[in-house]
Amino acid sequence: MNTVLFNTHDIVLLITLYQCALFAFFLLTFKQGNKQSNTLLALFLLSYVAIPLDTLINYGAAFRAYVIDISPNIFYVFGHAYWLEAVLLLFYVRSLIYKEFKLQQQDALLFVPFLLYCFYQINIWYLVDHSSKMAILNNYQVAEEPLYTRFIGLFRECFRLFCGVLCLIELQRYQTKIKDKFANIEEVDLTWLKILVIGFLFIRTDAILVSLAMFSTFEFDLIIDYEFLGLASNYTVLLLISVLIFFSLSFSSVFKGIEADKKDTATLDKKP
Repeated sequence: MNTVLFNTHDIVLLITLYQCALFAFFLLTFKQGNKQSNTLLALFLLSYVAIPLDTLINYGAAFRAYVIDISPNIFYVFGHAYWLEAVLLLFYVRSLIYKEFKLQQQDALLFVPFLLYCFYQINIWYLVDHSSKMAILNNYQVAEEPLYTRFIGLFRECFRLFCGVLCLIELQRYQTKIKDKFANIEEVDLTWLKILVIGFLFIRTDAILVSLAMFSTFEFDLIIDYEFLGLASNYTVLLLISVLIFFSLSFSSVFKGIEADKKDTATLDKKP
């Protein structure tokens, strides 16, 4: 009972995890408001339950050893959430600003990276025998990761940033169209949602910097403190999740959904 599994930085991840799980449960059981938006926001928050867990399992010094003793198959399961959280945030934003929002056929393309990653993990990890998994985990060193895994990580963060940019584009289009539909533009305040989207863009940009710092440190011997960048991202996520919960409860009702322009949406989704 005296074993210490978490340090101070780990507590930040645990608080983030707890907040997201609690609010997601609230949204899924709440009977009022836009049910579709609530469900999408809950799924987004659940992805942020998985992401801190993935970080704790892979990089928490004491907790990592604890999970290895339980089962090596737990590793990398929660990492799949990275490929979904940005997509879910995009769908949440769309559900707020468009009446009768529905997923389009083109939206399926946003799930392709997730499916490819699932296939990759099945072949590279889950089909490996138990003893090999234990050897890999017990001898793991960040510096000795294969180069292709760093490229996968960098692509993942670029994909998340891309989805964040799509969120900003959607908000800008909404703001332009809403001016034509409502005389009093002050009734429709986008500020809080823009702050959140930009905040998550900052997190994803920081994640790209972490990936580039790891490239620089381990491939080119130009040492950059990637651990500090990662910790800064963890603390920023906690702040943004807190802001997201507060503003979602307080101000989401100010949105006046507009009819989605199917032609514009199709054009946007086809952009690379």
